[in-house]
Amino acid sequence: MIIVWRGLGLPIMMAGLFVTGTVSGLFGLPYLTAHIWPRLFGFGAGAVVIFLIASLRERDGGRRDLLYFMPLQVWAVIWFGFGICWAFLPGPSTMVEAASQKYGAKPAATIARANPVPGRVVPVNGLQLQGIFYSPNGQTTAIINNTTLFVGDRIKGLTVSAIEPKLVRLEGKYGGETVLELADLGQ
Repeated sequence: MIIVWRGLGLPIMMAGLFVTGTVSGLFGLPYLTAHIWPRLFGFGAGAVVIFLIASLRERDGGRRDLLYFMPLQVWAVIWFGFGICWAFLPGPSTMVEAASQKYGAKPAATIARANPVPGRVVPVNGLQLQGIFYSPNGQTTAIINNTTLFVGDRIKGLTVSAIEPKLVRLEGKYGGETVLELADLGQ
């Protein structure tokens, strides 16, 4: 049988993980991924908690808490090292942009930024185009009258014939065409 921890090794590490997550969570994910210092601060706070609890237990009671045969003071330094590594990893948007440059494809995140949500909805024949999720790979959808539609779906007797980045074309039963456009944000 392998002993993974001795004393309160694992619970103290869990306390450090909790402090790291709590402190990091206070900043919110968008801010956390865009800035280095909150990531360092979160892991630093967790490392300090691990180090202090382990040092106090060792000083007061003479108990040395271990995790995988290493004292928790060493784990505090390793924990902060993880924080440094994570802090300098590129954020998700940077990785998406790098992938698009390398492989030449426009990722969905870039397309979503290029086609913002409309500022207002313009009704046509009782139909309101509320949004378009455009994807060049064929998974494009449109939201009309609170209903998600794909090309070929029907609504109010009309068939969706095309979904483009800023408009949706609907065909009537006998050939008439209705075009729903997204309103520009500037209007």
